[in-house]
Amino acid sequence: MKAQIEKNIAVILPPEDSYWVSCKFIIRNFLTSLSILKGSFNLHFFKTDQVNDLFYKTNIDHIFYLNPYDHPDQFLEKLPSNFRQEKISIVVFGNYLKDIIRWFNFLNNNQLKLRFIVASEAQKKILNRFFIGEVDIIPFPVDSTIYKLRTEGRMNHHDNLVFVFAGRISQQKNIHILISFLARAKKENILNDCFKLKIIGSFDDQYLPLSDESAVLGTYYHQIFHEVSHDVGIDFFQQHIEFLGPMEPDKLALEFRKSDIFVSLSTFTHEDYGLAAAEALESGLRVILSKWGGHISFKNYFPTQVSFVDVDIKSNTLELKYESFKKALVGCIPPTQFLRGESQLNEQRIAELLTTHFSSANFDVPKLHDDFSDFIQKVKLSPDSKYSLEVLKDYAT
Repeated sequence: MKAQIEKNIAVILPPEDSYWVSCKFIIRNFLTSLSILKGSFNLHFFKTDQVNDLFYKTNIDHIFYLNPYDHPDQFLEKLPSNFRQEKISIVVFGNYLKDIIRWFNFLNNNQLKLRFIVASEAQKKILNRFFIGEVDIIPFPVDSTIYKLRTEGRMNHHDNLVFVFAGRISQQKNIHILISFLARAKKENILNDCFKLKIIGSFDDQYLPLSDESAVLGTYYHQIFHEVSHDVGIDFFQQHIEFLGPMEPDKLALEFRKSDIFVSLSTFTHEDYGLAAAEALESGLRVILSKWGGHISFKNYFPTQVSFVDVDIKSNTLELKYESFKKALVGCIPPTQFLRGESQLNEQRIAELLTTHFSSANFDVPKLHDDFSDFIQKVKLSPDSKYSLEVLKDYAT
């Protein structure tokens, strides 16, 4: 017997893909999860520039806003009166703080029944600092057709220990610190001569520490290949560090199958999740992650695979702790036993969480905290767009 259609849901998508590679794949994976729900929910798909088409739908009773590139305010302000009493879900991505003034203006004037979705506990903490409202944690799904749990050990397994990083190669991702930590670990005989760090991705100068400002083009490339290679030694750099450039998902998945440990020491100001880390975990790798942002939630899903590197919050900066990295490293090597866990972030599991979310009766108008106006001034420290650690400390706890 065919399942009864419970609700008609309008899914609002961006008009086109962006250069933000992770967001592009997150949206695609969400669509796969949503397709699993077709037996229980009737889904209608619109792009944000097709809001007029939505006006002709009279039976929509839930709006699901899935657009990481455009703030939802303009779209929602255009909703006709017959939609303004319906439930509205908004997926909030990591750039929430970047648009905090816009969120303030929107929430201050909002009378819509909203419920927010975030990918991690850290992101929920940040939202809860600003307003009182329903916030659900639904991790971003991983493409289970590409990133699969291995049924045996690493491919091409020789004596080499293989570390891998995937993502943007920018200063807040701390590749320079990762290389220096590995060099120090080798000097202390924690690592022998048989290891390799594979770095997958493109260089990006868009973000400076605790800031949204860009560096001069090529700044971070120069820092990695000149300053860092000089500090650790050219021989170390040439023997142990390998840059593979950006990769399509199928090739990235293949590199994961050839690797032992995924490492990310990111302290990115918008690190609400970490899609590459999620994909590595779903591939069965051990991971060493900075105890920062969305990374922290991965321990809930993969308790035996995740090790953390502590982030020390000082007066105006963040410091990754080498001793914590060393402890995590010793706990991961040698990889004596292959990990055979269960998939936790596949589209089916996320579909189950979405079902619970859509079935919830608790949608209401969010309320700003009384001290929101005062606190919003602390988001930025100075005119050069540095973020206040008073806000970002929620990413390290």
